[in-house]
Amino acid sequence: MPDLESELELVTQELMAKRAEHASIGAQVKGLEARQAALRRAVVEADCSPVDNTDLTTMVRNDAIIAVLKRAGRPMRIPEIVDALHEAGRTSERNQDIQFYLSNLKKKERVVWVDRGVYALPGY
Repeated sequence: MPDLESELELVTQELMAKRAEHASIGAQVKGLEARQAALRRAVVEADCSPVDNTDLTTMVRNDAIIAVLKRAGRPMRIPEIVDALHEAGRTSERNQDIQFYLSNLKKKERVVWVDRGVYALPGY
């Protein structure tokens, strides 16, 4: 039976090591989750900074959409966003394109879905 006892001791030690490794990985996961949450808050705060009067025609589409929502200060329907972009000189914008970009911005938590076809900045 000494072989079984030796094997039991080895398995017990390996189990203890794996439990310690598991606890360490769990702590790393919690740390990453906290960092992710902090970064998400920072992105929202940056997106909710004071409205600027930057020329929307020089911005990438995502930033132009965010700027339109900032300037409005309220939830907007997709056609309203498109109209605001057109008024700012971005006359080639179309509803379908803006809807696609809003969907991606929503996934990144830079905008929130308020109602069918209506979007706003987080915390509007």
